[in-house]
Amino acid sequence: MQSALNRTLTTGVVLVGASALALTPIVASGPDIQLPSIRSAEVQMAAFVNPIDEWIQVIGTSFTNLSALGNQVALDPTPILSQLTTNFFATATTLVNTASQTFGQAVSTFAAMPQALLTAAQQVAEGHVADAVQTIWGSVLLPPAFLAIIPISAVIPLVQNAAQNVANVIGALGGTNLLLTGIAVISPIYATITQFGDSAQAVVDAVKAGDFATAASALINAPAMLTNAFLNGNDMTPGLLTPLDGVGGGGAIAALLKLRDAVAVAIAPPAAPESAAAKTLKAKIAAPTEATASESSDGATTLDASAGTVKAHGAAAASSKTKADSGKKATGAATSHGETSSGKAGSGRHHGAA
Repeated sequence: MQSALNRTLTTGVVLVGASALALTPIVASGPDIQLPSIRSAEVQMAAFVNPIDEWIQVIGTSFTNLSALGNQVALDPTPILSQLTTNFFATATTLVNTASQTFGQAVSTFAAMPQALLTAAQQVAEGHVADAVQTIWGSVLLPPAFLAIIPISAVIPLVQNAAQNVANVIGALGGTNLLLTGIAVISPIYATITQFGDSAQAVVDAVKAGDFATAASALINAPAMLTNAFLNGNDMTPGLLTPLDGVGGGGAIAALLKLRDAVAVAIAPPAAPESAAAKTLKAKIAAPTEATASESSDGATTLDASAGTVKAHGAAAASSKTKADSGKKATGAATSHGETSSGKAGSGRHHGAA
């Protein structure tokens, strides 16, 4: 029994030892894995730019610039059309006001003619022929001529303003604005050509240095970089979508929008002041009326003065007549008293004689 137990124990120890020997090569082979080769591959891949990341960057930058351009457009979507509409309504308002003003002045002019003719007839009757001629000229003959001048004098500034607007637009399109806009328009082409040269140079330099990963990266990402240069430009040259606050003061679209705003500013709305002919006609119409009123006032004053004088003379005459009557009465009374006295005296003498 004891011998069987020893044999079994010995067999177990042998098996455990064999298992330990069998496991030992597996543990020892762990450090022999070729990790340095994997690290070397990672270092070589660091020179290669993922083309997907490059395109994502191009699209993101383009959308950012488009948003800035959208804000520029949103400030005033159609400035030229809005200004032309404003000018149209201003011109229409001027023409309507001129027609209304001419009609009103015509009514006033023809309504004042009968009174002017009556005034001229009175002046002729009084022997003031020269004054009658001036009245007819100033109130009958001259105002219709001014009525014809009012529309002409109102239309001339409109034509002059339109011609000035054309000159202003030519000035806005020419000179510095045209030069800067032209440079901005060709900038995307220049930025694309420059990027093409840079990408080609990067490929050549990488091949010369034996860095084929960098060469492959530059070649594969060249389309994305060329697209980005055309749309968004680079550090020195604006692209097609570069906003006003970007490189070079904006790209082609921003420059064209800025030129559009300059043209809109150059188109000024027409002014609508009252014409000189209308002012003169008002003065001409108002002058005879004021003169007639003045003459009427002067006539009333003279009449009142004359009446006052007549009244004064009448009162003086009445007073004089009263005084004369009183004198006559006094004289008569004195005579009567004298006669009475004389009678008494005669009586006295008579009595004395008696």
